[in-house]
Order: sequence, then C-alpha cells, then structure tokens
Amino acid sequence: MPTVGQITQPFGPTSLGVEPARVYNGVSYAHFHDGVDIAGVWAADIVAPARGRVVFVGQMMDGAEVVVIAHDGGLVSMYAHLDNYLHPPAVQAGDEVAAGQKIGAVGMTGIVTGAHLNWGVWRNGQLIDPLSLFAK
Repeated sequence: MPTVGQITQPFGPTSLGVEPARVYNGVSYAHFHDGVDIAGVWAADIVAPARGRVVFVGQMMDGAEVVVIAHDGGLVSMYAHLDNYLHPPAVQAGDEVAAGQKIGAVGMTGIVTGAHLNWGVWRNGQLIDPLSLFAK
C-alpha cells in the first residue's frame, strides 16, 4: 500500500454524486470512483508500491497535487491530493523510484473533505482497481 490509513471510498460505481459518470468495461455508470481513497494523517508518507519512473509531478485542474509513475508491465499509478505546502512531493519527473521510496505526503489539495490519498492505476491504458494488484 502506498500509505497507512483506512480505505474510505473503494474503486468503482458509487452513489456519491460528486463522482463523474464513466463507462467501465462496457457498462455506463452515473457515478464512478476512478481510484481508492485512503484516509490518513496529514503529512504521512506516501511511498511507491513498486519501482518505476516518475512521469509527472504537478497540479490537476481542481488543484490536486499529483505524482504519476510508470511501472513495469504496462502499469501506471497516480497519487492525488498530496501536500504541496509544507511537504511538497519528494520526486520530480524523470526520477527513478524504488519500491518503498517516499514520493510525497498525504495532503488536502484539490477538492477534498479531509486528508487522504486517492490512488489510481491503469494497466495498458485501461483503468483498474488498485487493490486487484494484491494477492487474495
């Protein structure tokens, strides 16, 4: 896991009206959460769960500070709502990162209701549930 905390919103269809509509696996959903929200303590470490290369560090249109990492096997992961005030991201685009290396800190940037990490993953360009990467 990229940070310590409680999962407060899972990946997938949701009744939360703030989430946008999405077609996923050929099915249209009125509201769909593109990642997993992990509530955490503000400024807690966020680490790369696997080795990779940082491809983007910056802000999304909603003001969320993000780090995006390209990993082996066609995986791309995004970490959103990182702190960029007292604990800015610890990496920059082009950096190689190791599994367990700090990439940033839990924050409250963008549209949020509290300190948390939104973790999203794509495999070969297709959005997937980040938790599906763990053995069951």
